[in-house]
Amino acid sequence: MHTRSLLLALFFLTACGDSSSSSGGGDGDGDVSRSDGGGDGDGVAGDGDGDGDGDGNGDGDGDGDGDGDGDGDGPAGGARFTYLAAGWDHTCGVLQDGTISCWGADDEGEVGGPNADTSSDFIQVTAGRATTCGLRPDGTATCWGDDFSGQVSGLGAYMGADIAEIAAGLDHTCALRSDGTLLCWGNHDSGHVSGPNGDGRAGFTNVVAGALGTCALRDDDSLTCWGDDRYGEATGANADGGNDFVQLSTRNYHTCAVRRGGAVVCWGDDGEGQVSLPNADASGDYGQVATGGAHTCGLHLDGSISCWGNDGFGQVGGPNADTSNDFIQVTAGTLHTCGLHRDGTVTCWGGDSDGQVGGAP
Repeated sequence: MHTRSLLLALFFLTACGDSSSSSGGGDGDGDVSRSDGGGDGDGVAGDGDGDGDGDGNGDGDGDGDGDGDGDGDGPAGGARFTYLAAGWDHTCGVLQDGTISCWGADDEGEVGGPNADTSSDFIQVTAGRATTCGLRPDGTATCWGDDFSGQVSGLGAYMGADIAEIAAGLDHTCALRSDGTLLCWGNHDSGHVSGPNGDGRAGFTNVVAGALGTCALRDDDSLTCWGDDRYGEATGANADGGNDFVQLSTRNYHTCAVRRGGAVVCWGDDGEGQVSLPNADASGDYGQVATGGAHTCGLHLDGSISCWGNDGFGQVGGPNADTSNDFIQVTAGTLHTCGLHRDGTVTCWGGDSDGQVGGAP
């Protein structure tokens, strides 16, 4: 099992308190949406971001039925999830029955794709700008949505490649194979595809894809990043030299990682304060971090979520109104954030221009 899965599994076992269903409007520009359906919520697992792995075995009995109409407005109430992934302007999740449900922007078919797929054995989903991919336990994957740079069709060359994790970025996609090697395809303008090929080594345990960059964790708990580096989001991470990382996330022009012990460190663009952690959080008690467009969110070991950075659409302030403290995963999009509750329900907040928040089941 990957390190991140172990960390979040430990958190799930130790998280205290039962969930409380609530819903309400946002604080002006953003919205908050909380699902309230039934189901026992067993088997909730996963670690998110954008960015990650998790066993997502979903052995609960929630019905998880999507509405299947492909209009991006999410499935009917009652859905329970095991895993979440926020894209640029859409959101996807793996339901407890193994199907994938997406809501939000669907200009390139990034939402409607899974509605045509009757498979019910997905364990992970990843959402990029306008691309979505799902991973099955047999190591096969399916991608749909924007394919302008081959970020969807490029997967075809690696069918049967025994994929352990998949990550979609702006217009490229990467996969971690079970033997610890990496595969990437799609746009290569900033060198964010060929990095692992030039590395010449195996031993990777986690991969995340951002706008124009890619990062990966190694089996010695060190990290490496390649691609666009205009704000030091790659070199800053590489210069750290630490070998105590357990999880990482990258999105636009900043990268963050969780160290063993719970501290979070970030590198790159800090124009909106997305790299500078609040002083109150400097000590570190995080189990997971998720990077958005110009904001960052972290999942505390007590089940609460803290966010910092740009809050123009309420993508940062949303979790402050939620006192349930029963989150087990957080994922961040360009202007929105979603959290997965221990009972499998979902809360989203922030920009909702395409239904990526309000469409949450």
